[in-house]
Amino acid sequence: MQSTEKENIIRLLLSGQEKNIVLGLQLAESQRIDIADFLQDIDILCEWLLGKDKINEITDKLVQIVGVEEIAKGNAGFDRIPPQIKYMINLKELSLPYNEIRALPNEIGTLRKLVRLSLGHSKLSSLPSEIGCLAQLRELNLTYSQLHFIPPEIGHLKKLLKLFLYENHLTTLPCEIGQCSELKELLLSYNKLNTLPPEIGNLFQLESLDLSHNQLQSLPVTIGNLSQLQRLDLSNNQLYSLPAEISNLRKLKRLSLRQNQFVSLLREIGQLESIEELILGDNQLCSLPQEISKLNQLTQLIIYYNQLRTLPDEIGNLTQLRRLHLKNNQIEVLPEEISRLINLAYLDLGKNPISDSEKVKIKSLLPNCEIYF
Repeated sequence: MQSTEKENIIRLLLSGQEKNIVLGLQLAESQRIDIADFLQDIDILCEWLLGKDKINEITDKLVQIVGVEEIAKGNAGFDRIPPQIKYMINLKELSLPYNEIRALPNEIGTLRKLVRLSLGHSKLSSLPSEIGCLAQLRELNLTYSQLHFIPPEIGHLKKLLKLFLYENHLTTLPCEIGQCSELKELLLSYNKLNTLPPEIGNLFQLESLDLSHNQLQSLPVTIGNLSQLQRLDLSNNQLYSLPAEISNLRKLKRLSLRQNQFVSLLREIGQLESIEELILGDNQLCSLPQEISKLNQLTQLIIYYNQLRTLPDEIGNLTQLRRLHLKNNQIEVLPEEISRLINLAYLDLGKNPISDSEKVKIKSLLPNCEIYF
């Protein structure tokens, strides 16, 4: 008997419809197919998934396995995913966080209906190339694992919307990441990335990019191509500057540059017309560019732990500003234009060398603001 005919009979058995199961069993019997190995696989899968003894009735085994669309078993003590998972042809979600899984079987690639794969807090150190066969995958969560690299086949996941890889050991990304053209969220914090492929600029639908807690010293100029980006976290890296192309991110609402090596900011930052939250703390900034006054949607500006001595007079143009953090700088006086910040509700000036008379003046300029010296 041809292997394809045997596969067709197995497909009938796995169809999830009782009449097809019966038909498949009849065909198997008429063709004298030994399905003992197949049934043993089902037993193994049932035992792994259901945590019970082997099931005696054939139909019980099939019905319990075939119809399953979701597996969600966190902290279940699993140390592997059996290759027999290939029989779960209707599986749409596989969520096994907080387990001891060290590897994925190559058979993972046969789960063609899988939409969500979540294996966070595992011991995975690599991914099989077959991961690229999951053509329907929308979300891939491999956080808090031990991954050292991502296979280039990741680029085959054309429908992927969310890719969560934070808390791993990645030093590079494959250039094929740029082929995940529908990606909206890419979270890569707490890795060891020291560079980004220019192809990251091909993620035209990307809305959130977290690169915090890595070892980046520069960004590719193609970062400016991410025209849909709304949240960009670059904190805790080794950046000295940003490419001027960052000014193209006109939909950016939140930008964090905290704890880098910035001494100054490029003037093009004033072109980020949609930005609402700008975080610049823990750098070495000595001044702010006048162009910062163009950020007329800004509601929160965080510049604590820098070397600022004053603020530009144009700071008064930020009329939407509600919170201003200036703790641990070298500020002695504030410009009188700060009185124009009519929506400012919180101002932190702690640990700055401000005289008592200047404190009185600042309070008079901002009578409705909660101020900390």
